[in-house]
Amino acid sequence: MAAAVNKRFRESTLLLEEREQDISPDESGGAHYSAIKQARRLAGVIRDMPVALEDHRYVGTMQELTNTLARVEEERDQMRQEVLNCKLAAEEGKRQCQDLNARLIKLERAQKGKAGRAAVAPAEQAPAKEKPSPKATEEKNDGFTVVGKKGKPAKPKPAAPKKRKEPRPKTRPDALLLKVQKGSSYAAVLKTLKTKREELKEIGEAAAKVRRSGDNVLFELTSAGSQGIGQLVESLQTELGGTATVATLRQTSIVVIRDVCEEVDRAEIRDDLMDQLQVQGNPNWVADASGIGRDLRTGEVADSGGYLNAGDAMDACAQNSC
Repeated sequence: MAAAVNKRFRESTLLLEEREQDISPDESGGAHYSAIKQARRLAGVIRDMPVALEDHRYVGTMQELTNTLARVEEERDQMRQEVLNCKLAAEEGKRQCQDLNARLIKLERAQKGKAGRAAVAPAEQAPAKEKPSPKATEEKNDGFTVVGKKGKPAKPKPAAPKKRKEPRPKTRPDALLLKVQKGSSYAAVLKTLKTKREELKEIGEAAAKVRRSGDNVLFELTSAGSQGIGQLVESLQTELGGTATVATLRQTSIVVIRDVCEEVDRAEIRDDLMDQLQVQGNPNWVADASGIGRDLRTGEVADSGGYLNAGDAMDACAQNSC
């Protein structure tokens, strides 16, 4: 079909050239105009001329063939662009496949390493000092050969630091200290305690341990024996006489009373205090012989006449919301 169209174009071109040769330069302008008009008419005839193939099959006019050729060229350009886009898409897909293949190979290697470590029993594991073979490993996957890095021993993860336990406060049991006086000795005090065993039976039941502290005697009391520490002090002091003095070793709180009237005596202050703390008759109250005194600097009256067990005072304050 293309050959027939080209043939028609050549014939039309030759016909136009012949008509131009027939018009001489010396002819008038009217003849020249008529020749141009005739040439245009001939071009229109050629444009509308039917085109047929060798088998006399009608194809269309010259204008229709020209439009068809233009559409064919446009479609050809579109197809070329689509082919180019397909090539670009194929290259991008190839690159993505390569990246995905590399990730899959890396993942399989990691899974194989984990499975190998899990399969080894603890008794069959290699010693910690042995190093893995320095030879490179090879793996085959989808036609690719991947050469792994040289094996290195895995560094053990540092263990999490253990939380340091806060030290518990050391508490010492209540005790009685027998201070040996001048003219007496440690042996004499022990002998007195031994001879008066019946009178000091309560001391033996309340004492958890008896040991020597320098030249003095130390009685460590049980928790039950600490409840009657005041009576124990009085009993020991009575039986020992002047050979030793008895001192209590326990946590105490000094109670200082200020802004009291001058006519108030020591007994009233002690009774009111024990009544407020609800420790009436509590043997843990240890009397001091100093009584009430006046501060020479401030003029305030202070009662330094009693020591109260710190634990008992806290319990009493908790009950009275003090």
